[in-house]
Formats: sequence, C-alpha cells, structure tokens
Amino acid sequence: MQRRHLIGTLLGGVAGSLAPWTGSLAQAPYPNKPVRLIVGFPAGGGIDFTARTLQAGLEAALGQPLVVDYKPGAGGTLAAAELARAAPDGYTLLVANTGPFAIAPYLAAKMPYDPVKQFTYVGQIAETSYIAVTRVDHPAK
Repeated sequence: MQRRHLIGTLLGGVAGSLAPWTGSLAQAPYPNKPVRLIVGFPAGGGIDFTARTLQAGLEAALGQPLVVDYKPGAGGTLAAAELARAAPDGYTLLVANTGPFAIAPYLAAKMPYDPVKQFTYVGQIAETSYIAVTRVDHPAK
C-alpha cells in the first residue's frame, strides 16, 4: 500500500468518525469554528508528525482550521488533563499514545482525570514499533 493511499485512508476514517457529531449539536452544523488538536509531546517527535500529517486532511474534511496546541509533559498526562477540562463539544481533540490512558493510571497515585469515564475514543490513526540497539562492539547479540 502506498504511503499516500494509507494516509488518505486514515484521514477518511478519522473524518468519518467525526461525522456523527455533526447531527448531534443543536447549534449550527459542526464544525462552525476552528478545532483544537492537543498534542501531549514536544514538536518534532512521532506524535507531532502524526498530528501534522492529520492536520491538512482534517482541515479539508471539516472545512475549518485545525489548531495544533502543544501541552508536553508527564508522558502525555498534562495534555489529557487539558482535554478533560475542555468543553465536551467536539472542538477539542487529543492525539495521544497509550501512555496517559493505559500506563499513567498505574504509575500515579492520583490522576487528574478518569481515563475510562472522561474520554471517548475516536479511532486509531497510527501504529509504531520500538527497537533496541547498541554499539556493534557491545557483547550483547
């Protein structure tokens, strides 16, 4: 599958996931103002790349600007807490990895949000792998 086709498929899936919101709002059709996309990691990383890749496609699909808002720190939990405080109107979204939802609750005594009750999963937009490397002259093989 070509990268361009894959990205188009992903963007179509995300935009399709947002479609149900359009009929559920009593005011003007969704969206009628810019949409905020919170990124819980610094610019230049993998999640930022994913957010920037989504930005153009979502702007075209939604007909509104997508404003990327960086809230780095604490493995993404600061960004998730920011989303939990936002109005539940569909105008604030979060691009995150599993850290703030599946890992952080087991590491922190008290979370600033409930990862199960306060969020709605929209869809998976990327998949990544991790590798371990060392120097060629290291005894590990």
